[in-house]
Amino acid sequence: MKPIKYEKAKNTPRIYLDKEKNRFEFAGESFPENPIEFYEPIMKWLSEYENEPNQVTEVVFQMEYFNTASTKVLYNIMEVFERIKQQNKQVSILWQYDSRDFEIKEAGEDFANMIDVPFTFIPVNS
Repeated sequence: MKPIKYEKAKNTPRIYLDKEKNRFEFAGESFPENPIEFYEPIMKWLSEYENEPNQVTEVVFQMEYFNTASTKVLYNIMEVFERIKQQNKQVSILWQYDSRDFEIKEAGEDFANMIDVPFTFIPVNS
């Protein structure tokens, strides 16, 4: 599988998905004008990955902000990793957040309550 690398832009996050290097990262802000369109290639890549996932998948989210429309897409992304876990693969999510940003931490906690994947919360200082 060919890796996906999106650099952080004004309203879209940095996304790095690389099966060979076992690196899965989402970082920055997400409020694209059309989140479904923006994330479509990501969802396609993840769907392909879901068919032949690595034995261990660790996903890093270091989101600074995301709007309501992006919340739904991020949830859909996490559902893919939940399905991979259901294949008896080891999956975990590292939710990194600015230690002063309680809203992003709470958003991660909300995801953790909805998705059956172990979450680790990591406060960082920006």
